[in-house]
Amino acid sequence: MVTPNQCLWAKYGTYEGPWVRGTRGMKLPLNPTEDDRRAYVLSSTEGKYDSVNFYDSCICSVGSLQLCEKFYLVSNLLGYVVKQCGENVVLSALKPALDASNATFKLNRGGAWRFFFNDIRGEVNSLALQQELFLKCDGKIGSWTPEAKDHAKLWAACMANVFQTDATCLAQIDYVKSKLTSFVLKSAKNELWDGTSDEGVNGAVRAAYISFAANNPTRASEALTAHVKETTSQKWSEDWLIELLQKMTFLSGVKIYPIRYNAIRGPLEQLWNVSLPKSAEDLKTWSKAPDPVVPQVLPTPPEVTPTPVQDPPVTVQSDDVIKPIEPQPVPETHPDVTQEKKETVVYQQPSLFTFILNLFKSLLLLFKSPIK
Repeated sequence: MVTPNQCLWAKYGTYEGPWVRGTRGMKLPLNPTEDDRRAYVLSSTEGKYDSVNFYDSCICSVGSLQLCEKFYLVSNLLGYVVKQCGENVVLSALKPALDASNATFKLNRGGAWRFFFNDIRGEVNSLALQQELFLKCDGKIGSWTPEAKDHAKLWAACMANVFQTDATCLAQIDYVKSKLTSFVLKSAKNELWDGTSDEGVNGAVRAAYISFAANNPTRASEALTAHVKETTSQKWSEDWLIELLQKMTFLSGVKIYPIRYNAIRGPLEQLWNVSLPKSAEDLKTWSKAPDPVVPQVLPTPPEVTPTPVQDPPVTVQSDDVIKPIEPQPVPETHPDVTQEKKETVVYQQPSLFTFILNLFKSLLLLFKSPIK
């Protein structure tokens, strides 16, 4: 059982107030569903079943999801526990704070469980009435009186005491699992819940996104939009996941988001078998490895059968007729005798006239010679 004296005091931004760290952490069942895994990631950064926070704009935040009473989410959670575990379990744990506030917890006309003042103020249905019920001030730094501090610590301890049994813790996680995707805006749901499997990187992406969206749906959606616009990585790759985590962790400049990354990194790696930068600082300086240079393989040229080269036909002109070389006389040689140039006798056949003339001369000589 938690007492008011066990409450701590903290500041965040312009707010301050009491808080309870909690001791009852979520444990995964033997065969966890995807919602179990997502809730486990979320609880690793938000809190334990009995964690309570009164030091920010939500006025009162409770449980492993740190549901925000500013939007009546704590009231809805307590109403679910009433249905699962009985009204007395909730009212008995809250009784000291309800008595101190002259208030009760019951169904309103719309069938929702809500806090009521037991006077003319009636249902606690505005920010001013919520601040009056739980804080007795606006929760800003410097606005707390000693009486207001004691009042808020009492409420914080009573809220934590609702979840000191296994039954109420199981009811809480069942309620949380039913609300996991309610923080995902439509555009983000269309991008991330695209019908693909929840195995591996896909499941890690969705669980990580829910973790950030549960804190601020708008900031998470803006980070996703910027990521999709700028990334060159293949969707659902590990690089794609890390780039999205960079955007969600650092784009908005929210100081606690690096702490959130450090808290969810281990469960993401463990439950979906991914490898992530080991710290927020590593995540901030991480850059995608360049694509490996693939050597270009030139296609093998087809075999070409060489075509025999034929000499072009030679056209012989009349002036180009090759004339045979006239035979040259072979010189006669004799051993030890100097070779002399010999005359060449050329025989010419006599003409008919010459023949007759020579015949006549021969006859004339015959008649003139004396007869012996």
